[in-house]
Amino acid sequence: MDIGDGHHTEFWNHKWLDGTVLAQQVIRPLPEEHRLRRMRDYWQQGLGWDWTQLAQFLPTDLLKQVASFELMEDEVGDKPI
Repeated sequence: MDIGDGHHTEFWNHKWLDGTVLAQQVIRPLPEEHRLRRMRDYWQQGLGWDWTQLAQFLPTDLLKQVASFELMEDEVGDKPI
């Protein structure tokens, strides 16, 4: 599944990673300011995922799965492609 540009998909609450709600898989409590962040909020244009932020909350096996996804740099919306 391709997510598109990640502007509309909630990183922690949508089932975008193998039907998993990542908020239920965290290794430490997720701060309130992270709960509704979109996928795009963890993506650095030209660099990829912000591993510094994500590694605080996700186990290694899920980080590897996240690494298999790339967001489109152009604004195309979020939709399965």
